[in-house]
Amino acid sequence: MPIKDYVRQATEQTILMAQIESPNAVKNARAIAEVDGIDMLFFGPGDFSVLSGVPGEFRSPVVQEAVLMN
Repeated sequence: MPIKDYVRQATEQTILMAQIESPNAVKNARAIAEVDGIDMLFFGPGDFSVLSGVPGEFRSPVVQEAVLMN
């Protein structure tokens, strides 16, 4: 396949995902999602729980609230 065709196809078939891992990122999720080129957001509960002071406590109210906001 010619390189120009490969680059075009690769660009068209690439998905850019941003992981939401901090309380600040949760607050700014809409703005992050609106960045040109981002196709999807996903929530990282492990890092979020650590950064929220409740490491590994995925059922903690702070983590659950963040999950519902996304």
